[in-house]
Amino acid sequence: MPPEGGGTLQEILRLTKENNQMLRAMRRNARFHTLLKLLFYALIAAVLIWSYIHIIGPLLMQMLDTLNKIQGASSQAQNQLSGFTDSLEKLRSFLPGASSTSAH
Repeated sequence: MPPEGGGTLQEILRLTKENNQMLRAMRRNARFHTLLKLLFYALIAAVLIWSYIHIIGPLLMQMLDTLNKIQGASSQAQNQLSGFTDSLEKLRSFLPGASSTSAH
């Protein structure tokens, strides 16, 4: 007569093998999802770098060029204004009765 624990041992062996298969499948799925996450983040980084190089970078350069032109025009306007005030002072010096200092 076979011992009665033999059926229980067979059941434990079967459950252990089933658990082992499930754990291996879970590990495989975890690795696969980790790989997918890495690919996803790499894709996001690539899109950001591409958009900076092809879209944002040229716009920033154009804005900087425009800012430099505005600063150049501002300094040119200041030079013209100082030249105009110098001309007014010269004109005042030629006019009789006009003083070169203004009383406010």
